[in-house]
Amino acid sequence: MYVEPDTVWGRTVAGDQAVATPDARLSPIQRRLLADLAEPRTFAHLATHYRSEAPKLEYELLDLVQADLVTVDAPSADVPGGGAYDPGGVLAAGTAPSWKPGLGAYVIATSLGFGAAMLILLSRL
Repeated sequence: MYVEPDTVWGRTVAGDQAVATPDARLSPIQRRLLADLAEPRTFAHLATHYRSEAPKLEYELLDLVQADLVTVDAPSADVPGGGAYDPGGVLAAGTAPSWKPGLGAYVIATSLGFGAAMLILLSRL
């Protein structure tokens, strides 16, 4: 996870406009996040109020930052860039975090498939 729990997120003027007028390009969780960010909130506060996992929430927030709908401030002033928080150069590079949704499911499915194949092979011995 890139984001510190005490990182503060807030809505921009463009984010205010996106909440006021329905925009089809926003996911339902992004729309809820924008509505909740009428007042600046910490990541820890947001994570406790949403049922999604922290990496998924982080991904959605960073997507909103890239769309200039949300701003983010670092928890301390010693972060390069005057307090603007760029987790690992993610925003500067224009890429999303490397987290892949559902990766655990692929690992489990592969393990189960391998286990089943091994059982079939061993049963023929």
